[in-house]
Amino acid sequence: MAFFLFIREPLSLLALASLLLGYAFFVSALTLSLLLQLPYVRSLWHDTLLKLSLIALPVYLGFIAKGYANQWVGELTGVSAVNSGGALFAATSFLLCLVAGVLLLLAASLFEFLLLWGPMVRSRRGHAKVGLFLLALCGFIGTWGAGHAVLQLPSSRLGNLLLAAVVFEFDAGPANFCELTPDERSLAMRAEPFIKALYLTSSQERAVLVKRGPALFRPVVLRDLKAGNTTSHLQQLRIVECFKMPAPRNADSSAK
Repeated sequence: MAFFLFIREPLSLLALASLLLGYAFFVSALTLSLLLQLPYVRSLWHDTLLKLSLIALPVYLGFIAKGYANQWVGELTGVSAVNSGGALFAATSFLLCLVAGVLLLLAASLFEFLLLWGPMVRSRRGHAKVGLFLLALCGFIGTWGAGHAVLQLPSSRLGNLLLAAVVFEFDAGPANFCELTPDERSLAMRAEPFIKALYLTSSQERAVLVKRGPALFRPVVLRDLKAGNTTSHLQQLRIVECFKMPAPRNADSSAK
């Protein structure tokens, strides 16, 4: 209930992402601990094949997720994702959340089945039926909400906004040492800059100027977000020269 109350309020991007991930982790831990009370699941948990699958499957899924993350970040920044290490890691993590979302929705389907089957459990104690019904109801609401919560991160409406914030805040650096126009320099030299330089890994002497939207870091409400054009969050301006040192005067005089 606290999660559904907090999610309706304006939150910063970091707080919103932490809330979604934290709630999904909390529900996943409770669901797994509940399923481990079943004898069949407990015996399956100690199976060697399952343990090997828990090692191999994340490696395989991580490889696929990183490939799609490269494409996602490249479309957002306009350059190779190698230049945006933080955004690449975030995009890979967001895409892996698809797996967690599918598993949580499958668990919600299981609890929905138990919700229908629970009242028909043969028991001499009436409160046992009520307890099983409430357990299935809370399990269904929790896993259904957690599944949809974690699926918001790879979505276009929230995922693009989070990645744009990561690129501008962590991957891009100050553009003070780049060749800028007077208008660009005024935007780059502000206390909260609107223009930064995304330096190319091949040569730190060149960078892509990126300009953030005015509402990129404002608190947002999840239900009000809409999938829009990514240029409203982050805009690529042009490639500029950076750290360009002037030629020594002695060299100029000798050349003359």
